[in-house]
Amino acid sequence: MRRNELAFGDTYWFPKPADFAAAKLLEVMEKSVCPICALRQRSEDRFLFTLFWESINDPLVRVRLRESLGFCTYHTHQLRVTASQPWAGALGVAILYRDLVNMLVSYLRRPSRGFGRRFSSLDPLLRRIEPARPCPLCEIAERTESTHLLVLVKGMDESPWFREHYSRSYGLCVTHSQQAMHMVRTTEGWDQLRAHLAQTSSLLWNRSNPASGWKSFLCGLTWIPEAMEQANELASQCPGCVAEAATEQGLLQRVSLEHVKDSERRLCSRHRAQAGLELLRRADGDKELAQQLVQAALPCFQGAEPMAGCLFCQQMRSAALGALVSEAHDMGHCACLPHIRLVLRQAAAAQSQAWVGSLEARLQYLSQHLSDFIRKHDYRFSDEPWGAERDSWLQALTFFAGAECVKQ
Repeated sequence: MRRNELAFGDTYWFPKPADFAAAKLLEVMEKSVCPICALRQRSEDRFLFTLFWESINDPLVRVRLRESLGFCTYHTHQLRVTASQPWAGALGVAILYRDLVNMLVSYLRRPSRGFGRRFSSLDPLLRRIEPARPCPLCEIAERTESTHLLVLVKGMDESPWFREHYSRSYGLCVTHSQQAMHMVRTTEGWDQLRAHLAQTSSLLWNRSNPASGWKSFLCGLTWIPEAMEQANELASQCPGCVAEAATEQGLLQRVSLEHVKDSERRLCSRHRAQAGLELLRRADGDKELAQQLVQAALPCFQGAEPMAGCLFCQQMRSAALGALVSEAHDMGHCACLPHIRLVLRQAAAAQSQAWVGSLEARLQYLSQHLSDFIRKHDYRFSDEPWGAERDSWLQALTFFAGAECVKQ
């Protein structure tokens, strides 16, 4: 009995022999990373490896990706980075996204079951180009996060042994600490999470190069490889993406400490982390400011409800909509799919025919280039010189997810 308690914890908490989630959590807690970030990274990497290794031509995978119209912007970026690996390659991306492009072309040509005319209003078009399900990688990542956060919170609430074990580990990043502190229900667990977060921030700052650890600590993005921070290889022509990027840069330049306070609940976790990094950069690495950022990001009372909206996201969306409306006559030729949906929700029905025509021509052009890209990977045509189709898979990613898939 004593041996089981030493191996699996105490009788008031997991892991019991069949509790694999708790066992994985304890295993990852031995490393110098946020355990929730590491487990999320592991699940995402496993999915992408399986996708490129054996599931590109799987009919069930194709159906699932059609329902979500590919991946979200963040996971499209990860797909782009994975495709640059020697064991993966861009051919699988081209095969997947040619299928999505051809599906959209068929939707534009045949909008209804009755094989009716082209769209006379925007409602059928919006229903067809709206994803029916969320990104498959988002579902996997959220399920992994929620499962292991529940296990961790249960341990913090019920087990003194686990709280002691947690105090000797790296601990959670600021983003996951916020979520855990919203979920924890005991004063002991709350105090342990808050104290250990302050301890981790002090240890990180005392290192020789604190900036390298502070980004992942504040943002909770330890699963993003350094290769993602590369120059934009494909200039975006979408006016909505350009307006959003410019608005975000302007907002970050005017940010203050009040924006990152959890009590204000004005920013999402992503923009709160970006604002904190911008404040640290502006203060040239002030340790006191770093401690204030960590304290300001924490919930002010136990069991606080998460934030409902983000001030920066709302202003970026408004700026993108204004830029797209001013360029509406050429929207089908330049805008990405998320911003096309954004404008069509606000547009008049009389504009639908011109936009559908320009969008269909663009998709046909992209489909042809993707087909040429796939064909030239055949050994019989591998000697043909490359043309505009060389970047067609990047153009497809940019169209479905926006400029952020090739830039971070």
